[in-house]
Amino acid sequence: MPLTLSLPPVDPNPAHPPETRPAQVFPWLDAALRRNAIEAARLIGDALAATNLVAMSESRRLELADRYWDASDVLWPKLEAHFARAAHPLSSNAKPTNARSSEAIGC
Repeated sequence: MPLTLSLPPVDPNPAHPPETRPAQVFPWLDAALRRNAIEAARLIGDALAATNLVAMSESRRLELADRYWDASDVLWPKLEAHFARAAHPLSSNAKPTNARSSEAIGC
């Protein structure tokens, strides 16, 4: 059976376009990483998801993806520490972040 992959369509004119200029995104990511880990994960995940829906050059997309990957490298141990000690069921504000993290790593 062949593997199929479906991606959301690119929106050429989004109502609220995400920031895709590296000079703006990189400092924002650095600032987001100084927030609470759950809040940072939510913000960064939402921004990355929005970025995936807009058209941009492949080189720009790769540059942003590399920086988002670096941010996730910093954020992941903080999330892991938080969720490893969390009692279950998770609090209502942590559930969406946990779901996004699980989806991102393919669980």
